[in-house]
Amino acid sequence: MKVEALWEYPSVPGKTESLNHLLIRLSSPPDLGQKNRLPVVVILVLDRSWSMKGDKLKATLDAASSFVNWLTRYDYIGVVAYGSDVRVVQPVVRLGEKASIVNRIQTLTAEGSTNLSGGWLQGLKMAQEIQKEIGPCVRRVLLLTDGNANLGIVDPEQLRQIAENHKEMGISTTTIGFGTDFNEMVLKDIAQAGHGNFYFIESPEETSEVFFKEFGEVGSLYAQTTELKIKFPPQVRFLELLTDAPHHYQDQELQIEVGDMRSDDQRTFVMETAVHPEEENLELDIELNYYEVTQNMALRDTRTRITLPVGQESSPNPEVTSEIAIAWAGKTMMQAAKMAETDVTGALELLNNMVQRLYEAKTAQNAEVMSSLIMRLEEMQKRLREDSNLGRKFLVAGGFTLYQDKGDFLPFRDIEMHDRIHELSHKGDLDLYNSPELRQNVYNKMLEGYRYFIFDMSEVSYVDSSAVGALIQAASWVNRRGGLFVVANLTSTVEKLFQMTRLNTFIPVAESVNEAKQMIEARQRR
Repeated sequence: MKVEALWEYPSVPGKTESLNHLLIRLSSPPDLGQKNRLPVVVILVLDRSWSMKGDKLKATLDAASSFVNWLTRYDYIGVVAYGSDVRVVQPVVRLGEKASIVNRIQTLTAEGSTNLSGGWLQGLKMAQEIQKEIGPCVRRVLLLTDGNANLGIVDPEQLRQIAENHKEMGISTTTIGFGTDFNEMVLKDIAQAGHGNFYFIESPEETSEVFFKEFGEVGSLYAQTTELKIKFPPQVRFLELLTDAPHHYQDQELQIEVGDMRSDDQRTFVMETAVHPEEENLELDIELNYYEVTQNMALRDTRTRITLPVGQESSPNPEVTSEIAIAWAGKTMMQAAKMAETDVTGALELLNNMVQRLYEAKTAQNAEVMSSLIMRLEEMQKRLREDSNLGRKFLVAGGFTLYQDKGDFLPFRDIEMHDRIHELSHKGDLDLYNSPELRQNVYNKMLEGYRYFIFDMSEVSYVDSSAVGALIQAASWVNRRGGLFVVANLTSTVEKLFQMTRLNTFIPVAESVNEAKQMIEARQRR
């Protein structure tokens, strides 16, 4: 794991106290096909209360079924459904034969109220017990709901504490809010305390995309229980962490809970400080601790020391000022969401003030970042005006996403991307043993600046779930760089698998290489 530290002002004048922002950036290496990764244990906890009836429940069951098919035969799945009561649909089992599990999921029907805590606690219990049987593993509970908890434990602080307690046991919780009737702040706090993700699904059509994103996360975890510590010297006063992350400050040391990190991930943390230097340069000590998933949960400890020169004024670092803007935008979204519960006008004014600040801070160097943030905040204002309840959910989900994933792919950050197309192919089975070669090929070509790929699968006879994971990861890489990954010439067997797993909703499928080229050219003209 790489640790970078940058000051907003790389040097400061002596004797005079001044404000200075510190940026800490963590980046994990790409996973090019670790065959020794720990098994993944996923517990799906699904809301089947009466309000889920119809398209919502059908979309959820279809996406959950696809999730089962994406996981490899070395992974484990358990399924819990809750309404007024709690039902174990599938005890935790290794994914050898998947059809029976999918059939059980598809039999669920909507009924009853919303005993969220009962279903979630049952899923957490199953995640606890399985480790006693199989040893070290990655454990995650996916909690989906479309309403407020109205049975069992309903106090938000108690729910948050449950997530934190189980996070300490190595079990993370991801929350998925469906529709307009759930409490977005409660689900966001559970996910944050539980080192998982928070997703918002507005309509049934978006369900598969959310499950794809979560599969990409759990299938490529690199580090768990990641913790960042910054020890400040007496001359530096810590004022505020702008990034929305759990943290604790005491005795000149700031501790930040980073949580889980996938491969090819980056997390940035921006903090405001007041610096009152003496004559000598200032030194800060940074420590990073985490458990490396691909190395049997080995504990890693990285230490870094950074220096802030004293004696002369300097211009602000444009990279840091951009990250400050991103952090403030995320913080403003969260504040506006909370304010909108009682004062929509005030929330709109808060967002508008942030937009004006971004316009004022816009320069030639940061224009792309600032324009993107302005567009996002203006869209949030529009949604809040149209429907305050729905707008709050978009604000919370948008603010959470800015912290978790800004869409950057670090290994290619400094590479100039071009619009040429790279074609690749494979002959025979695409499985656990050769899918790493596919990832390596795409990765190497992206290092050369490629972001448009056509995978000719005319001679691929079979694709297993490991290869599905490789395809999802490759497509995610190029999507993040504004590119496109298209598969072409699917055989009938592979085409059935794409349809069964709904992979064709995530990766574009073309009948021929020429059609794939036309799809890419159409994207480039947009």
